[in-house]
Amino acid sequence: MKYKFMLAFVFATLLAAVVMAGTCKTKDELVSDNLNVRYDFYYFRAEVLRERMEVVIENTDGDTSELEAIKDEFVGLYEDAKTAADAGDADGFEDVIDLGGDLVREFKQAANGTISNRSEIVKELNETMQENQESFEALYQKALDDQLAHRLDVIDQSICNSEDFIAKKNISNESVDAALVSLEAQGQEVEDALNSAYEACGLKRLAICEDASALAALDLMEDYREAAREFRQTVKEALKAQLQEKVQQKKGNQSTAAMAEKLNLKKGNNEGSDGSSSGSNDESQENEESD
Repeated sequence: MKYKFMLAFVFATLLAAVVMAGTCKTKDELVSDNLNVRYDFYYFRAEVLRERMEVVIENTDGDTSELEAIKDEFVGLYEDAKTAADAGDADGFEDVIDLGGDLVREFKQAANGTISNRSEIVKELNETMQENQESFEALYQKALDDQLAHRLDVIDQSICNSEDFIAKKNISNESVDAALVSLEAQGQEVEDALNSAYEACGLKRLAICEDASALAALDLMEDYREAAREFRQTVKEALKAQLQEKVQQKKGNQSTAAMAEKLNLKKGNNEGSDGSSSGSNDESQENEESD
């Protein structure tokens, strides 16, 4: 559900079903960017689990071939997850996540049948986590940094796509211009709030951060989504009015052309009638002269 929330934010800020030209990113590119952020968090969690698997295997007496095979298959999913993320394949990425969860459960079940010195393994696990804390924190920090960068980029691309759409449709409307200026100002406010919140929250995601700046940033993101929806409606109405004006103008041009053609036909008929009368008079005069 939390990942769908992020995807919803991506799509809500784009002009629906429009692939823009120019320097703006496409919807597919933003989906791929979002999945790569998810991959960062996935990789962090997977590395923690892999390290724990290594400790269990190293401290298990007897045959560990089954445990090693499961661990190797689990590590092999890293590449599959990255490939799906780069391709923007959300379903494929979800399948990898699900398979990884199945392998973790399978490893736990297999380990429970072989572990005899549980307390010793727990001690080793705690020590390993402490030894690798710095590297794990670095991975998590990278994920948070990439998440922030993506959220800022989503806003920038929203504005970029909006400007391109207006230019592409040649929309000239004061309401649209004012709404775009307002949306840009709101986007900048969100970006400033996000930067402040991520700095204040450190290694905590905004959703669980207790600092007031986190809630403020999330609220502003929601406000921006609503503003983006309202902006799209304003653009839609302006485009509809513009099309109606063109239709009316076309009808007016057709009516003018039809009227002009009608007048030309009438004028032609009048000229033809005058010519016939003149001809008859000339003929009468010639008859009189011959008499």
